[in-house]
Amino acid sequence: MKVLIVAAPADVRVGGVAREPLDPSTVEWTREAQTDDEGHFECLDVPLGKVRVVVVVPGHERLDMYAESTEQPRELSLFVTPLSTGQYRTEVISERDSPLPKPSTASRPSVLECIRARPEIRCARPRTCPASRGARRARARGDPRW
Repeated sequence: MKVLIVAAPADVRVGGVAREPLDPSTVEWTREAQTDDEGHFECLDVPLGKVRVVVVVPGHERLDMYAESTEQPRELSLFVTPLSTGQYRTEVISERDSPLPKPSTASRPSVLECIRARPEIRCARPRTCPASRGARRARARGDPRW
C-alpha cells in the first residue's frame, strides 16, 4: 500500500474527504511512505499544519482525506474500502462550450384523441366515457366514421 501526504489549504476540515482532483502544479511538498505487511506506515518530517493524505491500495477504493500534522506524533487510523466492480478508478473531466440540448417538447396526442381516431376502440362504460359521448354526437351529425 502506498501513502502520499501533501500540503493542504488552511481552510479544509480535518477528517473531511478531499473531493477535488489533486493538481500537481499546486503541490508545495510531498512525503511518501510504504506500508508494512500489517498496513502500518510512518512518515517523518511532515511539516506542521493541514495535510492531504492519499492512500492507494490495489483492489480498493482510493482514500483521499484531510488531516493535521502536529508537533506531537500521533496515530492516524485509515480504512480503505474494497472495490466492488473493478480495480481501477476513472475520472472524466470535460468542458462544454455549449449548453446541453433541452428535451424535446413535441406535442403528442392525448389518449382521448387517440381513442376518438380509432373507431374500433370502445369504452367499457359508454355513459361516462368522453370518447363515447363524442361518438354519439358524431352519429347524430351523420359522421360516416361512426
